[in-house]
Amino acid sequence: MLRKLIKYEFLADYKKYGVMGIAIIAMAILAVISEKIAPTDVKVYTSFFLVVFSMSSVFIIFAASILLIVLSTIRFYKSFLKDEGYLMHTLPVHTWQLIASKLITAYIWFLFLLIISAVYVTIIHGNITWLTDFYKDLIDAGENDNLSPLLISSYISFLLAPFSYLAHIYFSFALGNLFSKNKLAMSVVMFLVINFAERIITTILLTAYLVSIKYDYDITLPTSSYINTLLSIVLSVIYLIAAERIFAKKLNLE
Repeated sequence: MLRKLIKYEFLADYKKYGVMGIAIIAMAILAVISEKIAPTDVKVYTSFFLVVFSMSSVFIIFAASILLIVLSTIRFYKSFLKDEGYLMHTLPVHTWQLIASKLITAYIWFLFLLIISAVYVTIIHGNITWLTDFYKDLIDAGENDNLSPLLISSYISFLLAPFSYLAHIYFSFALGNLFSKNKLAMSVVMFLVINFAERIITTILLTAYLVSIKYDYDITLPTSSYINTLLSIVLSVIYLIAAERIFAKKLNLE
C-alpha cells in the first residue's frame, strides 16, 4: 500500500517539479546559446554573464531545495490537514504510511533536483570535467585529518537536510493540530519553538562535550561535527515518531 501512496504523491507533484527542472535546464541552455551567437564586440559581456551563471550553481541548488521544502509543506498541509485530509484519513492504511509516502516522495524529488542542478552545471561548463575536479578536491581535503570529518558531516547534513526540515515541519503541524483554533498559526509558532529549543539542547550538549575533553582541537573539530550531525538525525527521527503518534491518536482536521 505504501508503494501506491508514493505513486499517488508522484502523480500529484510531477508537473510542478517537471516545470522546475525544465526551467533550470532552459536557463543554462539559453545562457550558453547567448554566449555563442553574440557579436564579437559584446562577447565579453556574455562571457561575463556565463561565468555568473556558472558561479550561480550553488544558488540554484539552494533555491531549488528551499522551493522543494515550501512545496512539500504546502502539499502536506492541504492533503493531510485540510479538506483532502477527510478522504486521505479514511484510506485503509496506517498513519505512518501516509507520512512516509510524503517524506519519501519529497526526498526523491530532492535527488531529482540535485541531478538537474548537475546537468545545469555541465551545460554551463560545456563538459563534465567539473565533476572530476570536484572529486579531486574532495580527495585532497580528505588527506587533512581535521578537515575531512567536517566535510563528511557537512555533506551528510546537506543530503539529509530535506529529511530534517520536513521532520520538524511535520511535528510542528502535529502540535498545531492539537489547538482548537488558529492551527496553522500555532504550527508556525511550534516550529519556531522547536528549533529554538533544539539549538539550546545542542549547544548545551556540545559545550559539555568540549569541557570534558578540555577543548583539545585535534579531537574537537572531527568529533563535534559528527556529534552535531548525529543529534540532528536522532531528533528528526524522534519528531517523525512523535508526529505519527499525535496524528494517529489526536487528529483534529480543520
